[in-house]
Amino acid sequence: MKQITFIICPTLQCNINCKHCYVAEARKTHKGILSDREVVLGVKNTLIGLFGWNSEDFENSQVNLIFHGGEPLLMGQKFYEKVIEGFVKEGMNVTFSIQTNFLLYGERWDSLFFKYLNLKTSLGNRMFRGISTSWDFFTGYRGWDVVDFESKILDNIRKYQDSLGQTLKVITVLSKKNKDKIEEIIDFVDCIKTDIKFNFLEASGNAAYYASDDCLSPMEYAMSVFKAFEYYRKKKYNFVLEPIQFYIDAIRDNKKIFNCPFTDNCAEYIFCLVPGGYVYNCLTSFVKGKYFYGNALQNKWLIKNFLKSKVDQISSKECIDCRVCYGGCKLLKKNGKTYFCDSYKYLYEKIQKIVCF
Repeated sequence: MKQITFIICPTLQCNINCKHCYVAEARKTHKGILSDREVVLGVKNTLIGLFGWNSEDFENSQVNLIFHGGEPLLMGQKFYEKVIEGFVKEGMNVTFSIQTNFLLYGERWDSLFFKYLNLKTSLGNRMFRGISTSWDFFTGYRGWDVVDFESKILDNIRKYQDSLGQTLKVITVLSKKNKDKIEEIIDFVDCIKTDIKFNFLEASGNAAYYASDDCLSPMEYAMSVFKAFEYYRKKKYNFVLEPIQFYIDAIRDNKKIFNCPFTDNCAEYIFCLVPGGYVYNCLTSFVKGKYFYGNALQNKWLIKNFLKSKVDQISSKECIDCRVCYGGCKLLKKNGKTYFCDSYKYLYEKIQKIVCF
């Protein structure tokens, strides 16, 4: 069964203003929203316009929707109920995930999350020793002081996990301000009983203005991630630690399917739909203004851009020095290889020695 993933940004607006947010600049020019009808129509038109799908293709394929933003919970519960109802009426096989800062969570969301939405939350506030000089990751949050803000998120995490018995994945970025707090972060994650993924801080969007000096080099990032893994093993914790778990899976399974950002083979498998109906290769390509495929609501397509995206990914197939990366994201490449190349190899080799011992 063929699988296609759509990153859906129904709004780029947010109830907080993270200093690391790389979507922040885009929200200045994309102030609208996607209605529930436009989400369904946008996905359907993209698959028909770029692939020529018919009813049989829709029935025999899996479409994975990841609601992103902005803050997707700003759209309200009714929006998601109507989106789900719309895809059911179309007879499409669809899964739903959502990445949220979790501030707007309440028990009214439980039935929807339990039935349909796989939940991820993105935390970068003082709990993880944020990147700004004041230690506050957020500016411009509405009506909250810092203590109340943190307490609200933590309280919502506990309520969700206690109510539904599901483990949240927390996503945070590593920076020069928190890389020396790795052990503290790992202990904290075990305390709140979530999983965690460490992302790389890129100097774009808000971070280009507020946090560019706090960005780690790829190798500094890799060494910090491995330090986290060593401490994690020492303490014998058992929550999921990403991206470490990806490397372990890749080492143990040579048929592992590679995901972003380790592969550039994504042109036919992932799309990003943003307000106005504009379609890009992914959220990063939208932010960078590259690989724009057209407008799904107007059914106007730039097929040449789509084909170019596919061609650009072919050049890296010879880059297989280690299994985990087939050239890396085409948006992050220099001279045919991702600038993360050495750091990926470092992590792969260090983890391989442990896994294969």
